[in-house]
Amino acid sequence: MKAKQMRFVRNMIMIATVIGGFILWLFIPHDFKNTAFFHVGNGEYGTKAAALIFLLFPLFALIPNKDESEVHTEDPKEREKLMEEYALREAKRQVIIAIFLGVTIFAVFGLAALIL
Repeated sequence: MKAKQMRFVRNMIMIATVIGGFILWLFIPHDFKNTAFFHVGNGEYGTKAAALIFLLFPLFALIPNKDESEVHTEDPKEREKLMEEYALREAKRQVIIAIFLGVTIFAVFGLAALIL
């Protein structure tokens, strides 16, 4: 796969995570007793509205690992090849992070819907 295709896959995973997480969020009770697993707010009871912040977690997959200025070569073809390899490695890393964050969100919201 090329880097552009990997970025598309990453974006689809992020969108599916947000949509699926929101659907699971709908099944969490509106007011619930705070537990050690799921604690929202300062008091004994919390609301599910504060849990929506978890839906922003997939955006962490967009953070790049390093900047592109670390490629040092004078040959334009070699530089282009190295940049393509870097873009592919970076896109693969971002897809893995998006999958990990998606699984985390589904686990937290799924368990919250079941436990609470």
